[in-house]
Amino acid sequence: MNSYSSGKSGGDVLFLELCKYFNQYAEITVITSCLGKKLALEYCDNLNFIITDKRKHFKNIIFTYLFRGIKALFFRIKLKIGDVLYGTSDFLPDVLPIFFYKLYNKKVMWVQKIYHIIPSNRKFSSYAQNFSFFLIKLLCNKIIVINSNVKEYLIKKGFDEKKIEIIYPGINLNDIRNKKYKDCTNYSAVFVSRLTESKGIYELIEIWSLVCKKINNAKLAVIGSGDTEIINGLAGLIKVKNLENNINMLGYLKNNDMYSIIQSSKLFVFPSHEEGFGLSIAEAMALETPVIVYNLDVYKEIYEDSVTYAELLNTAQFADKIVKLLNDEKLLAYYSKLGLEIVKRYDISKCAEKELTIMGFI
Repeated sequence: MNSYSSGKSGGDVLFLELCKYFNQYAEITVITSCLGKKLALEYCDNLNFIITDKRKHFKNIIFTYLFRGIKALFFRIKLKIGDVLYGTSDFLPDVLPIFFYKLYNKKVMWVQKIYHIIPSNRKFSSYAQNFSFFLIKLLCNKIIVINSNVKEYLIKKGFDEKKIEIIYPGINLNDIRNKKYKDCTNYSAVFVSRLTESKGIYELIEIWSLVCKKINNAKLAVIGSGDTEIINGLAGLIKVKNLENNINMLGYLKNNDMYSIIQSSKLFVFPSHEEGFGLSIAEAMALETPVIVYNLDVYKEIYEDSVTYAELLNTAQFADKIVKLLNDEKLLAYYSKLGLEIVKRYDISKCAEKELTIMGFI
């Protein structure tokens, strides 16, 4: 989990939830940063750690990732037959060290997670992912993808179909639903994610500006952290659009506080441009909060018609659909009930059992 940056990604959360099941069958050592260790201990305390980066503040992403990836190459890790090298993401700081560990320990198993395909217009990230794919194709034993689109893409790129398994992610449904959450501010909508451009954060501000023209007291909670430059940019945009009273930037929140706000909000808004699954969507559904998203193909496969769709990058349509939902309690109730029924398919225990089987532990 060497690519951990700030906040928490769906892939990080999924891996750490899976660790609760994995550690019943295997001893787990996580190669990560000091920041990654801090997040991991929020979920699972029975873990060993190898730390690549002791800095407690995340700065330049490219330099930081290069530093961690190179640092991880020099750890002397004793591996034996039956051990598994588990790549939590296809980012180079995760893949590159595993490739070299596998190169010198070919009898151990390499299991690699791939969540989604980065669009070619994000040139640097796309090139880096393609280099990761080159390394994965050479030595990886099993590839776990989370939707059929990714599997089809990899097959077209020459990956061995027999090595690829589709395993849908899951959430800890019972844990999320059975906890009692504190009363908090009732928001019109909530957004939860790492604050990066690909998550649609700048459009989110534009969307909410349009919503407030029709519902002037509408309030949005934004949960998540990101680079200082992005946070300052969002704060400036909120000020320019006179939305200081309509948007609250809450930063990173631990699960109980985050779930309290999601549960008390009327809507979960998520204008992300690219997703493999959208774990935060599943969490919102578990809390019976209706969801509105851009119409990405992957959502149709996983969530079907249990969410409200807007055309990709059509901020006006996204805003109109938010307004329609906020003004229709019956429609909100319909999506709340439908979302809960859909998300019951995606329990973390099922995901863990399938992955443990692939790794040969059960």
